[in-house]
Amino acid sequence: MVDNLEAGGVADAARLSAALEELSSRPRPPEFRPVAAAGPAGAAVKTSAHRFASAGDAAPPQTIVKGSGFPIRFATVWLVFWGSEWTSATPAVDPDALTAAVQTITHSDYIAYLQEYGVDSLDWGGAFFDPADPPATFFRGSVQNEVTKLISAGSLPKPNTGNYNDTLYCVMMPSTATYGPGGLSGEHSAASWTNPDDNHTYNPFVAWIGNGSLDGMTATFSHELAEALTDPEGTCIQIAPASPTSWNEICDVCASVAYLDGVAVSSYWSNLEQACVIPVNQFNSLFQEPPAGLALQVLAIQQAYSTEVGHQWIYAIRTRDPSTGIEYDLYRGQAASLIDAGTNTFYVIGADGSRSEVITRIAGDHSYVTTSPDASTQDNLLSLPTFS
Repeated sequence: MVDNLEAGGVADAARLSAALEELSSRPRPPEFRPVAAAGPAGAAVKTSAHRFASAGDAAPPQTIVKGSGFPIRFATVWLVFWGSEWTSATPAVDPDALTAAVQTITHSDYIAYLQEYGVDSLDWGGAFFDPADPPATFFRGSVQNEVTKLISAGSLPKPNTGNYNDTLYCVMMPSTATYGPGGLSGEHSAASWTNPDDNHTYNPFVAWIGNGSLDGMTATFSHELAEALTDPEGTCIQIAPASPTSWNEICDVCASVAYLDGVAVSSYWSNLEQACVIPVNQFNSLFQEPPAGLALQVLAIQQAYSTEVGHQWIYAIRTRDPSTGIEYDLYRGQAASLIDAGTNTFYVIGADGSRSEVITRIAGDHSYVTTSPDASTQDNLLSLPTFS
């Protein structure tokens, strides 16, 4: 089999490296879970977006070019771990951690803003380990051949199930294999496969992710995921100037990477927001990390209902560095982690001029934030206004 398409949606390795270097200065969020946290029973979870305008992120206005193709409206992700390294005693990246991280992405709000491009849902399919080693130097066609071979063998589900349902087959490459042309950390494309049962030709949607750090692989995976869902064959959603040969897609104009539900993900262009975004909701927020050593004033709070303790508690705080005026929104677990580690201190100034330090206490197996008791109630966290 040869490449069905000469073009492909790519993730630039140098730009990813720069984004990960910046991300590495921030600690991983303290509440990483294999599946994103759910909100209180019956609560309406409101999804919004964190908007980025860092170096490498496109500035508005940007123009969306809609081609004749279609997005993957209802998508399912299957991972293929290619090579004997993945089942060895010391793989370069833990495949269980990588699988858990991808599952977290599929259960998070990451694709929420892809709805504006016609993407409705994302499901986890499963993972398959192929112990046969890939060539030391691989190409797009090598990965496409691997996927179509596994489909023919029945190891992976068949593509194109109809009604806009389809599968993205994502191949995780071992550290022993290097992309031939170089310069990329990942790519997505459309292959070609003929079903011997009905002699019908299908176009399986394929991506590969180059080996690296866990953060690097999840950021590349999310980049290829967003682009494969919105532009699976290079004929659907691109950013002007669109190209049928070098696809200019929604992640290609965005450089920012951030943690979402504890997993490093890439931002993508939202035409609705006219910005590079990563979706968040009030129960799963991005990790914003203030510089170490700052004493931050708490300006406002958010509260949420905790089923664990049976009442409202402070879910998030809005803080400000008085020396620069820069504000940082932190959820409760983040703030508690920074206090307990001695990384930052937080305080409240009451309307009467009193000042109280923010401390942590334990409820269940979590830390929560409160203020040191003193003679005034006006410097309590609960005396502050709420923010949305």
